[in-house]
Amino acid sequence: MLKILGKHVPATSAECKTQIGDTLRARLTVPEDYQEKFPKVLLDKRRDDVPELGKLLGYLLFEE
Repeated sequence: MLKILGKHVPATSAECKTQIGDTLRARLTVPEDYQEKFPKVLLDKRRDDVPELGKLLGYLLFEE
């Protein structure tokens, strides 16, 4: 998620959780939180720059 937002990705899961919490200031516990913070237009824009995202979207959209 941090990479999608163009942020530095820390080495550990705990650091990532702290940084995403500080960056988004959202609960990210319900789908609406993700829809607001990661709209389709953002995901489409970043899918080529974030290989993991491109691959995931490819699977979800049955492109691969």
